[in-house]
Amino acid sequence: MVCPSRRLLLFGVVVVALLLAGCTGLGQSEPGSAATTTDQSPGTSADPGSSPTTSRSTTTQAATDCQRPLPDPPESITEATATEFAAEYEANRTYNRICTHETFGLDPTTAGKVLRVERVTADGIFVFAQQPFWYDEADGASSATYFVTNGSFARVGDDDISQRYPGTYAPNDSGEVDQGQSIRLFNFAGDRTRVSVRLTVTDESTPETALNETYTVEGTSGIRLLQVASRPGNYTLTVTTDAGASDQLSLTVTDGPPAIAVYVSPDGSLHVFSIAETTSRGAVAAPQ
Repeated sequence: MVCPSRRLLLFGVVVVALLLAGCTGLGQSEPGSAATTTDQSPGTSADPGSSPTTSRSTTTQAATDCQRPLPDPPESITEATATEFAAEYEANRTYNRICTHETFGLDPTTAGKVLRVERVTADGIFVFAQQPFWYDEADGASSATYFVTNGSFARVGDDDISQRYPGTYAPNDSGEVDQGQSIRLFNFAGDRTRVSVRLTVTDESTPETALNETYTVEGTSGIRLLQVASRPGNYTLTVTTDAGASDQLSLTVTDGPPAIAVYVSPDGSLHVFSIAETTSRGAVAAPQ
């Protein structure tokens, strides 16, 4: 049996110990300190197309350690400088989104690297850039269309684009192409815009309408209309925006048709033209 005096003594010892622990900060973290963890993050390679070397132990800040700087747009644009800028920007942006994985790279796998000047205008140049990548067991490609001007640019990337199937125009008595015509409604302006699209079949004595819709496109984003017209023949595409811009394009749909670009530039100008459609094969999205 413990006598009352011993109980009192033990109680006093416990109180003293607790007070000492509170004063010395035992078991507590510094208010501004971050805990250090260990994970397997890749080393940064000097060659953007090479695989990382070996994994290393790092802290929770390692996600920012591997980031590459994004380039500034050229002050004086040519087709060459605009293409070079778009290629470097897309490569570094893709690298920054995958570099925290244990293994990764920017060399081609199921998709290749693509650079293409799509349109030269009085104010700027539209450039398409596709950058292949892989990380861990995934692979694919990141792609975007750039509008590059002197000292500035706008980008509409594959993660900024939604897809719509407005319905194909293919009467039963006509042949069909494999995919049908696709239309890319890309808005490179910062504000949303409404775009009206009317596609008319001109082969008939009385023109028939294949598509007549109005779409709201958010700033620096896009809508890809798929399988718009799968009937071979001649069409007229008429496009107008809520800002009053308009443009028209005559086209022929055949097997393996090109895409139609409907681009709204940052100043509200409208550009409608045919382009070669390039898509990544077996692509997966790069990590956010």
